[in-house]
Amino acid sequence: MKSEGIRDGVTFGPFLILNGKSATINGDGGKGRGPRTAIGQRADGKVLFLIIDGDRMLGRGATMKEELEIMERYGAINAANLDGGTSTCMTVGNVLVNNPSSLEEGHRSRPIASAFILTKDNSNDGDHTVVDNKLN
Repeated sequence: MKSEGIRDGVTFGPFLILNGKSATINGDGGKGRGPRTAIGQRADGKVLFLIIDGDRMLGRGATMKEELEIMERYGAINAANLDGGTSTCMTVGNVLVNNPSSLEEGHRSRPIASAFILTKDNSNDGDHTVVDNKLN
């Protein structure tokens, strides 16, 4: 992979939209309602992140089909579901801005293997302290 210039990688799925073609999702997608995280890209190259809170106490959450519809609404030509539940976390300026939860684990985040960290410039020296204690 290094010989091809690839530095990092992440797995995710299912794909919701691929090359402008939306996936066919039957019913709710088979996973019911819950917290969701998705990543997508518009035709102009902009990357979209979608964070949806939800469980029986917080509200509805979303189905896979609803997640797909939201990404379509924001112009995604490629989009995929990421992990949900207590992995659905978003921080801005070292502050957790959503309420990660799952029926099994309550209201808290959990250790994760990877994270998307966005900075204001093209440097690779962003402040990772928000997730340092969560990365495995």
